[in-house]
Amino acid sequence: MEVRTRAGAVCARHRRWHYAGADRDLARAANFFRAERCLTGTLWERGIGPDTGELELATTLIRATDLGQEDESHRTALARHYPEAVRLVALATEPWAERFLANTNVGPIQVAALVEAAVNAVTAGTSHDIDAVRASFHAEGRETVIGLDWPMRLRHGRSPGLDDLGRRILTFAPRVRATLLRHTDARKPPARQPRPSSRHAQV
Repeated sequence: MEVRTRAGAVCARHRRWHYAGADRDLARAANFFRAERCLTGTLWERGIGPDTGELELATTLIRATDLGQEDESHRTALARHYPEAVRLVALATEPWAERFLANTNVGPIQVAALVEAAVNAVTAGTSHDIDAVRASFHAEGRETVIGLDWPMRLRHGRSPGLDDLGRRILTFAPRVRATLLRHTDARKPPARQPRPSSRHAQV
């Protein structure tokens, strides 16, 4: 999959939300502009765009914390949760998370534990919680270490103790994993190469 444009969901010039044909004033929503810079900068460099699937997954995960929002369309949910969705995708596609998710010895339960912790940290909105997630999930070889509350070594599929959100995430953990690893096959548009001079073009 290739991301061919840096276009996001926010028009910074006019300070408006314009995803999927919508038009909404964002003059007082600084967090949307920070999210847009992340999407068109860091996430674009990772091959992630507004329609590559990761943001849709992120809004689904965030809505899973609120049963009252489950019937929202993706368009409505993204407009509501855009800053949190971008932060969640950014966190869950960092190199440490990619290594964790790509490890074949990490099972669905551990994937659900990671994503549950990431969703909770992002919705809490504190850098301390996000840093704790980064420091708490490691997978090397056949051993997985999860230490959000205390160091816990998991072998042979033992459960890390999922809460309600984690158990719900567990039901579609394969989709979560596949979507969050999709960017590893993506690439940003190649830089335009200078055309060779006529002298060098001759054989």
